[in-house]
Amino acid sequence: MIRASLWKISGARYYPKNFEKQFGPIDATENTKSPRDIDGHGTLTASIVTGQNLPGAEASGGFAHGTASGGAPMAYLAIYKVCWVLPNKPKAGGSLCFPADILAAVDDAIADGVNVLSISTGAQKPLSYDGDYIHCCISCHAKQYCCGVFCREQWPGVFCREQWPRLEDRKNAAPWIFTVGASSMDRMFLGPLIFDNGSQNMGQSVTPYELVNMHPLVRAIDVENFDVVSDEKGQRLDGSLSPENVEGKIVLCNTGK
Repeated sequence: MIRASLWKISGARYYPKNFEKQFGPIDATENTKSPRDIDGHGTLTASIVTGQNLPGAEASGGFAHGTASGGAPMAYLAIYKVCWVLPNKPKAGGSLCFPADILAAVDDAIADGVNVLSISTGAQKPLSYDGDYIHCCISCHAKQYCCGVFCREQWPGVFCREQWPRLEDRKNAAPWIFTVGASSMDRMFLGPLIFDNGSQNMGQSVTPYELVNMHPLVRAIDVENFDVVSDEKGQRLDGSLSPENVEGKIVLCNTGK
């Protein structure tokens, strides 16, 4: 994990107004009514943007050894929390971000003197160039005050050099936004999947462990908890798999985290 120290945070706000208008008071067992991050997403994005240089970083097993760093390690952070976990839904089910709360946060950020907005919100399905009215409003408003807006690209699925994503599948195509798409790496970590009939399927893995014995191969969608919503089935999101059903098995996922 890239370090994003607390001294980097110059201020923090949160925006539950429209969420509470729709769903009632925030339940403290599901959300923290504060700018604090409860599911790791905010911490991850903060580290990507301003994480300090961390020499000797590596994945488990010594893969990709080197110095990890955020995009602007000397920058400071102002936090604006606009997304909240849906009532009676697991955190893996995602959060809801009301447009009015997003726009209010952007207004405050501009008034606070923020120079760059890094926004990590988006629709589940791709929107047309002129259909993403929220990001259009944000970026148009921010550019008038010389505030840059950055979003990460959200191409669905996993792809490689031989299977490039299609432009029409982009999720952050609104104008006046710097859209950053990290679509590939300059190295591969190969790991074969060997079947009991002797055939192999070459894949990629960063695990240092080698399985000696054969294990059953199951689809994630067949070993999930009953409360996983339909559009998230098969993705192995946090908390979605049944521990009893996956023990001792190799799980095949569509995509996942």
